[in-house]
Amino acid sequence: MIIRIETIEKNIEEGKSYRGLDVGLTFFDAYRFSYIAGNDLPNFADVIWEEDIPEILACMRKYGFNKFTITANFSKLIPTLAEFEKHGCKLEGLVTIKDMWERVDFKTNTVYRPEIPALIISL
Repeated sequence: MIIRIETIEKNIEEGKSYRGLDVGLTFFDAYRFSYIAGNDLPNFADVIWEEDIPEILACMRKYGFNKFTITANFSKLIPTLAEFEKHGCKLEGLVTIKDMWERVDFKTNTVYRPEIPALIISL
C-alpha cells in the first residue's frame, strides 16, 4: 500500500524544498525518491547521519510507514544499520525497487526505470 503525504508531494511538484514542512531533509529526500520512482516505501539513497535517525523514525511513524528501504552504499553503512537497530528497527533483507533515475535503451529508444537492489528495514 502506498502512503501519500500531500503536503510533501505538493512541494515536490512545485520544485520546492522541505523547508516549511514538518519533516527533515533526509526523510524528505527519501520520500521524494520513492514518489518520483513510484515505489511504496521511502528510500534512502544518500548518506544517513546517525544523529538524524531519531527524526527519520519520528517522521516514519507520524506518517504511518512501518518499513523503508536503503539503496545508498556509503561507507559506515553497517554502523548506521546498527544505530537503526538500537532504535528498534530490524533489517529484513533485500528487495528490488525502481530507481528514481530514468535510463534510455538506445537499441529501442525506450525510456525506463531500472530495478535496483535495496535493503528493507522494519520499524
